This record gives sequence, C-alpha cells and structure tokens, in this order.
Amino acid sequence: MKFQRLRDLREDKDLYQADIAIMLGIKKSAYSQMEREKINPSMDKLCILADFYNVCLDYLMGRTDDKTPFPHNKHYAAFLKTKSFPVSRLRELRKEKNMTQAELANIIGLTQHGYSQIETGRKRISSDFVIKLCELYNVNAEYLLNLTEQRQPRSANRKHL
Repeated sequence: MKFQRLRDLREDKDLYQADIAIMLGIKKSAYSQMEREKINPSMDKLCILADFYNVCLDYLMGRTDDKTPFPHNKHYAAFLKTKSFPVSRLRELRKEKNMTQAELANIIGLTQHGYSQIETGRKRISSDFVIKLCELYNVNAEYLLNLTEQRQPRSANRKHL
C-alpha cells in the first residue's frame, strides 16, 4: 500500500500527525506508524481519512492515482455512526463468482471460518483483504464495502497489484 499518501495529504492541509490522530481517536505514535507503513490502518480509519481529505479509498490504498471520491449511498451515513460496514455486498460478489466461502478464503489467504466471520460482520476486514477482494472482483473499495453504488474502479492510471 502507499500510505505515503497519508503524509502528503496531511501536509497539503498543513496539519500535524497529532491533529489527525486526535480526529481518528488514536495515539500520535499509532498514526505515525501508519504514515511510515509500519502498521496498516483499519478500514474504518481509512474511510474517515478518505472523507476528510475528499479522496476515494482506492487512492489512499494506492490502487489509482485518481483522487476523485465516489458518491456515497444510503449506507454511508450509518457507517459514519457505527464504524461498521454493511456486509451484504461481500456475499453478493462471492455468489456472482459462483464461489464458496472456502474457495474464496483460500484465494485470499484465510481459513473458511476466518472469511465467514468477515462476510457475516463478526470480524472486521483488513485493508490487505479489501485490496485482494477488489482485485478479484474488479470493483472499487467503496463498492466492496457497500458505501457506493458505483462499481467500477477508476480506470485512469489504475495500479495493478
């Protein structure tokens, strides 16, 4: 992932790491580690940052050079309150590919139980798995997380992982 973009966006707004850490409700040291790619931000934190900087998740995760955010759907407001993603789209996309949970889990490097926990909303999805699933399904991250109805990833300067 390209979390150098987190630093660039923060500096473009003349903000300090402490400012962003407060906004995210985390310690400055944790945010610093995100910028230095020592830890991956959680998807809820990435969504908050994408909204704050007015960019799309795919841009933050290095999947595209196009910053343009996708239009949000009705689920986005609920996400902002709960920090929990509606998970129905994960099942829909898997079914479109005619895959079982076990087959999909094997592709992305999880156990079937681990993937089932994500698909049913009992476990949070990591940014690493979001990227893998977006590539597999050829969708943007907001669509995967059911936060927009616009399915296709940005095509201009799209990064292939």
